[in-house]
Amino acid sequence: VRHQEVRRQEVRHQEVRHQQPQTIPKDPVQTLEEEIAALHAKNDTTAMLRVYGRARSNGLRPSPQTYVYLLSALALTVDTAAMEKVYGELLLVRKGSRSVSPLTPQACHDVIFALSESHLRPRVMQLYAHLKQIGSVIQNPLTYKILVSCCTSAADAATLFTDMKRAGISLTPLIYHMLVEVMAQDNSKETWRLDGVIKDIHDRKCSIPDMFKTLTKDSLWVVASTVLKLRLPMEESTWLQVLEKAGMCARAISIWKGSDYLQTAGTATAMLDAAVQAADAEAAMSVWDVIKTKQLEVQEEMCAELMEMLSGVKDKRIYTVYADTKAFVKAKLSIFVSVLRVAAEYFTINTAKDMWRDMQAANIYPNEEALRLMMKAVSKNPKSSAEIYDVIKLSNLKFPPGSEEVLREAFALSEETRRRIPELQGISLPSGESQPKTTSNTYNGGRTATYTAPPANAGYQSGRRGR
Repeated sequence: VRHQEVRRQEVRHQEVRHQQPQTIPKDPVQTLEEEIAALHAKNDTTAMLRVYGRARSNGLRPSPQTYVYLLSALALTVDTAAMEKVYGELLLVRKGSRSVSPLTPQACHDVIFALSESHLRPRVMQLYAHLKQIGSVIQNPLTYKILVSCCTSAADAATLFTDMKRAGISLTPLIYHMLVEVMAQDNSKETWRLDGVIKDIHDRKCSIPDMFKTLTKDSLWVVASTVLKLRLPMEESTWLQVLEKAGMCARAISIWKGSDYLQTAGTATAMLDAAVQAADAEAAMSVWDVIKTKQLEVQEEMCAELMEMLSGVKDKRIYTVYADTKAFVKAKLSIFVSVLRVAAEYFTINTAKDMWRDMQAANIYPNEEALRLMMKAVSKNPKSSAEIYDVIKLSNLKFPPGSEEVLREAFALSEETRRRIPELQGISLPSGESQPKTTSNTYNGGRTATYTAPPANAGYQSGRRGR
């Protein structure tokens, strides 16, 4: 009986032991994470750093999620040194380490956002690479938007584009624009990575012209070049829009000359106008060569502006433009003066004589400036200077101020003309005196031409026709 009683007591003790809860020791890493999370919820950054420091001094390495809490809290402070330290230790976490598990998409977003809002913004792409290395997956489009806004190289932008496509993220026009902006501005000669993005934009039927409206000046020609390289359609209006915003440059000329279907009268006029406004003689003449080759129609005013620009920069190619346009551009005194200005700069005698003949043929009176430039153009040749002197004198035109000095220097170059220097005494036209109405001359080769007098109420004052 006693034995049975003892046996029953043992059984009751065993039942009581089984009913008591089993105490399982907690993982210290998990405990630390929960403690940091609780303090993060209270916005107690100081306590978080204290707990974190104690754990690290005990040799405990926190979980990636613990670092997320810490960095999110530190991003709101000015404690840059602490943030640098915590971020540096996060990068030491490696996949396969004890208690390391990939971060959730929300945790990834939180830590990326925290860095993007701090002084560590330039290291966001480094963090992104590390998160991928420990197996974390990003699925939030907003997270990718933050990443794109932080990346500065075409290689990083291309990586993000590939990852977004792989993750099934539907790219918005804004994300496309941000990707293009980064890739187009990169100076690492890796803009070829832009091809895939532009092709995807076209395939998804996003508006490339709308994107051109918002791109910066530096990016426009890169994108335009990519569009044409991929043989994607581009309207003339889109090209004009790009040209207006980005302005003329060597790249614009190269792209335009390499795209036959863009070489229209409209784009040619716009390109020529942009080059003239920029006083870029090389660009202007490059466009002019295409206009001649393609026989594109250009307005007279544009041709006159081109010659005026070439005259301003003293470019001898004005002779070519004048010869090309002589047949269809109405003769104007301003055009002759523009050409004579270059002829005077380089002492081009034949050009000066040609301008005189053409002015006669068009019945246009040379003004003071035209005569002065003509005399300067022939001033290196005493014989031609004597001819122009005789022509002006026989044509009953008045010599402009300074003529006497120019002709004296020219006549002194030859024994034959040196004898005539006394004739030059007092020939210069006093300032403000008008030219006569009717002239005739026998300049060069015995050809004779007579100027037709203008109406009785018209005259020439300082080279301009008055009322």
